Amino acid sequence: MRCPDCNKFVSMDAESDPEFDEPTPEQVLEGCSVDVRITNNCAECGTELKEANLSIELPAGEEHDEHIDDLELEFSVERTDEGGGRYKKSYYGVSITAIVTCKAKTCAFKHEVTAEDKCQAAAMDELV
Repeated sequence: MRCPDCNKFVSMDAESDPEFDEPTPEQVLEGCSVDVRITNNCAECGTELKEANLSIELPAGEEHDEHIDDLELEFSVERTDEGGGRYKKSYYGVSITAIVTCKAKTCAFKHEVTAEDKCQAAAMDELV
């Protein structure tokens, strides 16, 4: 792909961090959708060349009405790459892990959920 800033054909850097809005612990327990944007950038200057917008559904967990103010969320989104190479399709995506725990001393509540989604590299939208 030709980079408009470098004005030459360049390889793409697929190491950019995903962009997303982190949900609250209550949203994770109720089940929610997390919208994530990933980009492939010019390996020479960093200009965004392609993007994909993924909507990942987190399934609902069990209800926890006690100690609602003591809920804590550990949330991580990691970019995934697979395939590529000779005669193989490349896929870019994300993997989400959300862990909701209750920090009340008398409670041992813990809800963990993982979800992922990916798209084919050729299906990413061109930005230039």
